Amino acid sequence: LGDVYKRQFDYRLFNISLYKYEHFSEENYDSNNCLVKINSSTLTETKIRGSVKQKIAGERKDNGFLITGSNEEQLDKNCVMSFAYWNPEILKQTSLLNAQTGKEVDITVRELPAIEAGAKYSLEGENLNIEVQYSEEGSWISLKSKVGKGRDLKYVLSSENIISGPLSP
Repeated sequence: LGDVYKRQFDYRLFNISLYKYEHFSEENYDSNNCLVKINSSTLTETKIRGSVKQKIAGERKDNGFLITGSNEEQLDKNCVMSFAYWNPEILKQTSLLNAQTGKEVDITVRELPAIEAGAKYSLEGENLNIEVQYSEEGSWISLKSKVGKGRDLKYVLSSENIISGPLSP
């Protein structure tokens, strides 16, 4: 199973780009939702700090998951997942792979009170506060992340890309 993800945004003030972010990730998973291979590249440009490029590659080996590129690390487990928030299987994880940095991030998952039908969860960790929401059928609906200075970044499922799957935390 393979997925390709591209995210980009450009924050402007008076038509001047203050923050630009481009992220591309190609991820291959096996039938157990374990990451087999990943290739990603990220470009972050800020008016003040300049630009930073990050590139990682990773592949499952006999003795774990090997990350190379901007970060080189050997993860001592064969089943690794990234922040694939559209896959409810992330709710069963205690750590996730950051596809931008190549670092493993410890997480805690808590169920939150849902305002609408479906289920809402919080994924928390060091410098991490993400809320994901799924429909009653287990389809991903939205993600909200705290990005600093009281700002939220929110992804919402568009009608063009309907993702479904069973929900079983």
